[in-house]
Amino acid sequence: MCCPPDRCGYILTREDTKQEESNIRQKSIGPFEEVCCWRENWRETDRCIWHAEIDNKPIEPLIKSRTDNPERFDGVSLTGTVLGDMISFEDCIINYSSFDGSYLEHANFRGVRARHVSFKNCMLSYAELTNCSIHFSNFSESDMQIVSGVEMNLSKCDFSKTILDGDFRHSDIWHCKFTESEKGPTDLTGARVIGSDFSNSLMSGWKWTFANGSHNDFNKCMIRDSHWSYASMKKSDFSKADLRECTLFSTDLENSDFSESSMTKCNFSESDLYACLFQNVRIDRESVFGNHYSRAKRPSLNVDDIIDINELWNNHTTSRGKEDRIQLIEKRIWTYQTLQNVFELNSITDQARKLYLLRKNAQREQISLAGKWTNIDWYLSTGSKYVTGFGERPLRVIFWSICTVFLFPLIYMSTGGVEGARLLLAFDSRQVDFIPIVQLVSDYLTSLYFSGMTFSTLGYGDLQPATWTVRLFATVESFIGALFTALLVFVLGRRTTW
Repeated sequence: MCCPPDRCGYILTREDTKQEESNIRQKSIGPFEEVCCWRENWRETDRCIWHAEIDNKPIEPLIKSRTDNPERFDGVSLTGTVLGDMISFEDCIINYSSFDGSYLEHANFRGVRARHVSFKNCMLSYAELTNCSIHFSNFSESDMQIVSGVEMNLSKCDFSKTILDGDFRHSDIWHCKFTESEKGPTDLTGARVIGSDFSNSLMSGWKWTFANGSHNDFNKCMIRDSHWSYASMKKSDFSKADLRECTLFSTDLENSDFSESSMTKCNFSESDLYACLFQNVRIDRESVFGNHYSRAKRPSLNVDDIIDINELWNNHTTSRGKEDRIQLIEKRIWTYQTLQNVFELNSITDQARKLYLLRKNAQREQISLAGKWTNIDWYLSTGSKYVTGFGERPLRVIFWSICTVFLFPLIYMSTGGVEGARLLLAFDSRQVDFIPIVQLVSDYLTSLYFSGMTFSTLGYGDLQPATWTVRLFATVESFIGALFTALLVFVLGRRTTW
C-alpha cells in the first residue's frame, strides 16, 4: 500500500501477528484485517506520535491526533506516558500495543476490543473497563484498584503480582493468570471463571455469589471471609488455601481439592462436596457442614433472579425422578462418610457422631428406594434406627427394655399367669367385673416381678409359668432381655470409643 512520505503508514501485517485462530478471537475480536495508519509523522520520526517508539510522550499531540470517534490502534507504543482521563479509548480496537509503565488512572476503556496489549506496571486505578473484551494481554505488576469491569470478557490475560480491587460482575474470565496478586474486596457476582490461576494470591473479602467456573487454581491463596454462595467451582484446587470464615452455602465444589487447607468457621451447608479431597484439613466447631444433597441440586440462576429463587427452587426439586434421587443419596453417603473422617481427625467427636447418623439415615433411604417391603436390610436398618439410634442412643435401648418388662406381665396374665399369684386366664369382662381392683393390681405387680426376673435372666425360682403358653412367652422375653443387654453394652462401648 502506497503512503505519502509525510504520513505514518504503519501496517500491522498478518506476518507480524501470532494469528490465533481460536474461538475467542473469531467471536470476540473478529477476523484480522490490515489497516494503514494515515496520521501525520511526528517530529523527526518517520512515524506518527502513536507509533513512534519513544517513551514518555507528551499528552498534547496525542490529544490533538485523537478523534472523537472509535478508532483502531495497531502497534501503538505509549510506554511511560501520562494519559489519565484526558484521552478516551471507548469502543476502540487496540491490537499488539504497549502501555507499559503508563499512568492511566480514570482512563476510559469502556467497550474496548483488544488483544496482545501490554499494560505491565501501569497505574489503572479507577479505570473504566465495562463491557470490554481483552485477550492475550499483560496486566502484571499493575495497580488496578477501584476498577469498574462489569461484563468484561477476558481470556489468557496475565494479572500476576497485580493490585486488584474492583467490580467484575457478570464477567467472563477464561484461562487468566492472577498468581501472587494482592486483591481487595473484588466483586465477581455472576461471573464465569474457567481454568484461571489464582495461586499464592491475597483474595480476602471477595464476592463469588452465583459465579460459575471450573478447573481454577486457588493453591496457597488467602481467601478469608469470602462469599461463594450458590456458586459453582467444580474441579478446582483449594489445597493449602486459607478459607477461614468463608461462606460457601449451596456451592457446587464437586471433585475439588482442599488438601491441607484451613477451613475454620466456614459454612459449607447444602454444598456439593462429592469426590472432594479433604486430606489434612483444619476445621473447628464453628465449621458448618450439613444438609448436603438433601434436596435436588439448585438450578442455574442469574443474580437478577434472586428474588424468585425459592419459587424456582421448589419447582426444580419436584421434577426429579427416582434415578436422580438415588444418585443424590449416593453422593450424600460418600460426603457424610468423608466429613465424618475429617471431624474425627480434628477431634470433634460430637459433629462426627452427627455426620455418622446422617450417613446411616441416607443409607436407610437408599435401601427404601430399592423396595423396602422385600428387602430385609430395610427392616434391619429401621430396627437399628428406632431401637438403638444406629448405635448412638443408649436411652432408646433402655426405653424399649422398660417397655418390654412392663408389657409382658399383661401377656402373662392373659395367657395363664404364673404360679404363686392369683391365676387370671383371660381378660374376660364377665370375670374382671368380679375381681377386686386391688387383687388385679397385686396380680400385675407379681407378674411384673416375674417379667423383670425373666428379662434379666436372673430367675430366683420363687415364681414359674403356670401354662405352656406362658412358658413360651417367658422364653421369648428372656431372649429379648439378653439381646437388649448386649445392645446396651454395644451402644455404651461405641459411645466411649469416639
